[in-house]
Amino acid sequence: GHGYFVYGTLPLFIVRGLADLTHQLSDLQQFGRYMSALADLAVVALLYFLVKRLYGARVGILAAMFSALAVEQIQQSHFYTTDNFATFFMLLAAYFAVAIMLGEDRSPDTEESQEGAEKSSVTARPGAYFSRLFSDRLFWLSAAFGLALGMAVASKLNAFPLAILLPGALAVRYFRRKDGRSDPDGLPPVVARKSFQGFIAKMLVFMVVGALFSILAFRVFQPYAFSGLWLNPKWLANIREQRAAASPDAGLLWNLQWARRTHLYSFQNLTTWGLGLPFGILAWA
Repeated sequence: GHGYFVYGTLPLFIVRGLADLTHQLSDLQQFGRYMSALADLAVVALLYFLVKRLYGARVGILAAMFSALAVEQIQQSHFYTTDNFATFFMLLAAYFAVAIMLGEDRSPDTEESQEGAEKSSVTARPGAYFSRLFSDRLFWLSAAFGLALGMAVASKLNAFPLAILLPGALAVRYFRRKDGRSDPDGLPPVVARKSFQGFIAKMLVFMVVGALFSILAFRVFQPYAFSGLWLNPKWLANIREQRAAASPDAGLLWNLQWARRTHLYSFQNLTTWGLGLPFGILAWA
């Protein structure tokens, strides 16, 4: 019934759904703070597993410690904002991107070089192509990435640039294997060219899969952004109003805190009350 709401609705749905299940409807705001704090704890745990996969358990523990000592996440929990929920889904999307990048299963280019590029053509045998596609682990990882990204954007709109991780992860995966870690060395030029063409084709397919699942998740968890199949003009107007309120010309009360401050004001707040001193000092160093 409210005419202006520019934050994501997924955190509201999560809190309301869990409150229904646990019979905590008497004080939704307080329950929302608990859920935001739980999302913060989940961020610390997920960060550990993500970094562990990239750099090992010791570095993962160190990353989780710095995240746990950051002040910003605790403050966001206190005020029950959407940020910790969005951060969790953003990290979840990053985790699936890392799984795509480091996966040890056969890569698209390896399949092309061994089976022949013509066998993966949709025009050759569509049924067999889609059967192999749905059995490919990368298909489901791309779908999972898309779902996590859509849920992140449905928590906070400015999470959308994270979409670049999917093509980035697929590209890194391909070039890691071209370094000789999986593919045999010395492929003939024609095979190598077919291998690259096959990689590009599959990369585009998986990017489309990720995009479709991302749009689906955003459509389900941010329904007020839509009017039927298209974006809701009222929601778009809300977003434009929010952008205008954040501009230097707005002159709104909460923007006045930046007036007549030293150049170190934001630096001090980011280091002390944002990242926290342990992480802040390390980050600036």
